[in-house]
Amino acid sequence: MDKSNKLELLVKSVKGLKKAEPGPFLFEKIKNKIESGNLSQNYSNESNTNVFWLWTLGISLIITVNVLIISNKESDSFTSNSTELISINYPKFNYSY
Repeated sequence: MDKSNKLELLVKSVKGLKKAEPGPFLFEKIKNKIESGNLSQNYSNESNTNVFWLWTLGISLIITVNVLIISNKESDSFTSNSTELISINYPKFNYSY
């Protein structure tokens, strides 16, 4: 098939298609929403406030727990009387064949 045959086939397949049309009452619904001023979603301010405080509480709890863990580790390291140095022990490989 050459390009002109492909083009003709494409044009023939598109001939029966129609433009999509909206439902009969769609424009009336949009017009009523604009006139009533009810463009926002069905969320109330109270539920948004509750979600905000829930997130705030969760984040503050995470920060508090992290601070307590870090301060506990620091106090343990300062109160211990050990003078051990941190050393890295690499594994010893036996290369005998």
